[in-house]
Amino acid sequence: MSDHRAALPWKLSREHSQSGPATNLRNLSAVAQGRTVPKEKINTALRWAGRLAEQGLDIAYDPEEGFYEVTAGDSSHIAGVLAAARVALGSEE
Repeated sequence: MSDHRAALPWKLSREHSQSGPATNLRNLSAVAQGRTVPKEKINTALRWAGRLAEQGLDIAYDPEEGFYEVTAGDSSHIAGVLAAARVALGSEE
């Protein structure tokens, strides 16, 4: 079983646990841990995270509001999760 705590370090409310950002982060985490993820799901997650990283954005979470985009700081969460997935896929950029 995969451990997604590094990709999802927040305690998610039930209504946010299956949201797009949560699903994408879990898929990127699974790939980074060597798990097999259907190609269409990983492509969706890579496009999503890549768009955020390219635009200098990161993801944050609020239990009331859910996920939201913020300006990335020096240690972007999205960039780190994306980089780990790309390394595992052999496409480090």
